Amino acid sequence: MSAELVPPHPSETPIDRRRSPIPLSGEATKLFLVGHARSGTTITMDLLNSCRDVALLCESNIHLRHWSSTFVSDFNQQHAETGYFPQKGRYLSLDLTGQPPLKILDHLAKSYRIVGEKIAFGPHGMVMGRYAQDIFLDFHLSHFMDANYLFTVRPPSESLLSARAVFPGAGAGVLFDGWLRSLDAVIAGSRLFPNNAILPLEWLDETTARRITDALGVSGRFGADWFRPIPRDRAAAVDKLVAAPLFGELAEHLGSEDAARATIEAAEDLYDDLVGHVDPETLWYREGFYLEHLDQETIPRIRKVTADVNARGGEAEVLYYWVNGKLEKTYNIGGFTRFTSFAKALEGHVFSEEGGNLFLSPEDMLGPNWSLSGLHRQPAIEGPGILLLEDGESSGQKSFGQFVPVPAEGRIVTFRLSVRPAGRDSVVLQFGDSKDFWFAMFDLKSLSVSRMVNFGGARSLQARLQPLPGNWFQLAITGQPPAGLKNPCAWIYVSNGTTDLAYPGEPSKGLYVSDPYLSTSRAEACGVL
Repeated sequence: MSAELVPPHPSETPIDRRRSPIPLSGEATKLFLVGHARSGTTITMDLLNSCRDVALLCESNIHLRHWSSTFVSDFNQQHAETGYFPQKGRYLSLDLTGQPPLKILDHLAKSYRIVGEKIAFGPHGMVMGRYAQDIFLDFHLSHFMDANYLFTVRPPSESLLSARAVFPGAGAGVLFDGWLRSLDAVIAGSRLFPNNAILPLEWLDETTARRITDALGVSGRFGADWFRPIPRDRAAAVDKLVAAPLFGELAEHLGSEDAARATIEAAEDLYDDLVGHVDPETLWYREGFYLEHLDQETIPRIRKVTADVNARGGEAEVLYYWVNGKLEKTYNIGGFTRFTSFAKALEGHVFSEEGGNLFLSPEDMLGPNWSLSGLHRQPAIEGPGILLLEDGESSGQKSFGQFVPVPAEGRIVTFRLSVRPAGRDSVVLQFGDSKDFWFAMFDLKSLSVSRMVNFGGARSLQARLQPLPGNWFQLAITGQPPAGLKNPCAWIYVSNGTTDLAYPGEPSKGLYVSDPYLSTSRAEACGVL
């Protein structure tokens, strides 16, 4: 066959945006894929990243981390932990280290005509007192109003079962609440942003994908083998959910199996109502639906079901914490403190540090400004710092701390330092006074944060653990103390991992400590309201 008779590959045919009725702008240089976790955001991102002119970051969560100076290392570590090799959308050059995320998007825009990210809302409740969906809307309305938005949606029964596999520690009520709030955010975003489309996952096939890339003015290098048909079968999906352990958890959460079944059916009705008013050709609302039906029926129904889901269990009492960008585990705080989520946004060195280091130099840890209980100290073998050793005759809590001045209320406080185990692999950092304080327990062997707790009016926001060369580790806790702290103090507890920290000591057991640092920032400068 002659070369003239070989038809061009679809990805090489000229783009004519007039062929696509989808209301996305071919001129916009930013694109964001947004939806609930397990709603098709990842496959859609991979399809679009196959285009030469598109680069979308995978769950970089710029709206939560736009001030982070450790954005690059955390992003790369996050995807390395999930087993992805460096590839477009899941790896950033280390030469960009220290650059804020918005500047990184500008850098990518020098090589790609369309840049952005995919955002998948998980069952993480509140972040810094607000739902992540609300933070997303406010941030993007301020920074990316003229961008393209492709909102993905998936039926609740399928979505919840799939999300449970990814978030095994999240309760049924939390999962359901996350799906409902994400649907609410999709509708809000579709009304707020001028260039957007809604993509139900069951509609995603090669024809629809081609119409999306045509609307964007790019060529996708994908074929029919990229797609797996996902037909909508509501009855079968609901029956599968009812037969799963997740249904029993939801029934317990709502008080009965009848209430759980009714809530699932109500959510399925909401989904069918929304998708039924979206045109498969335009991926946009059919005429006459846009304002009146949304305002008078759909949104009030979504919020009623959301209120019903939360009526018995209230906010989730699950704390999510992160280690090197990876969701490590969940911890149910129990009755003494209620958490809704862990603020992933506040990362290690992101603060303005207006107050400077409120500690003295590392060498001064040998001086009288640091108090000891059940420990004694000696100079570190290598470099500045000290070696904390347990007093063999002492039992109970073994601590090392310093009283420090803290500026006026409304501040965020970060306490960080470097440690190297010398027989002890568990450490607790604590900040506050005797009444209002927060602490985190670090397990240096498993590289995990095994516990985070706050008491009184203190507000814990983050714990961070990062390995350093030479078997050193950098630890940090971040929180917001209440007004009126009396004699605030930063404490280090050398622990054996028990909750009460009480055990017989051995002189050979200890911990190297160096580079203590305490910094503060205005809450509004960190995005904490």
